[in-house]
Amino acid sequence: MFGWLVPALSRALEAELKVPKAYVLFLAEQEGFDHVHVHVIARPPEYARGIRVFELIQRPSDEWVSAADMDDLAERIAPRLIAVNSA
Repeated sequence: MFGWLVPALSRALEAELKVPKAYVLFLAEQEGFDHVHVHVIARPPEYARGIRVFELIQRPSDEWVSAADMDDLAERIAPRLIAVNSA
């Protein structure tokens, strides 16, 4: 599943959010965790590109994307992922 999902999700975010690229972060360093985390992030604004993307989690919570907006985005990109997986 991982083999098709990450590139498909990257393309879906790029298309839906109209960004030129997505970042893929693969994290497996945290002590005490026996799993990996894969984050696919639509390329952020100019001031937070590259490793500076991590600075965005320090922003005040009232600037974060709401749960409702996250759910809405998930519903919009889900058909793109289903189409790729069933092809």
